[in-house]
Amino acid sequence: MTKSIETPVVRKPYPEFPLFPHASGRWAKKIRQKFHYFGKTAADPSGDRALDLWLKQKDELLAGRTPRKDADAVVG
Repeated sequence: MTKSIETPVVRKPYPEFPLFPHASGRWAKKIRQKFHYFGKTAADPSGDRALDLWLKQKDELLAGRTPRKDADAVVG
């Protein structure tokens, strides 16, 4: 029998952290009955980059809109 490779368990950095580690290995948040993902937990175990992305996209997601790819980009 072969040994399985165990992936490290990632947990929320603190109880009030707005995202959770999804079973797919990504930081996630459920908004309006749909999961939204904010990066892989393996690449960002502390959740810092995922939290930054959540804060940039939060207003549009909560309003039911699809967030822009880069909110800081100038159009024109």
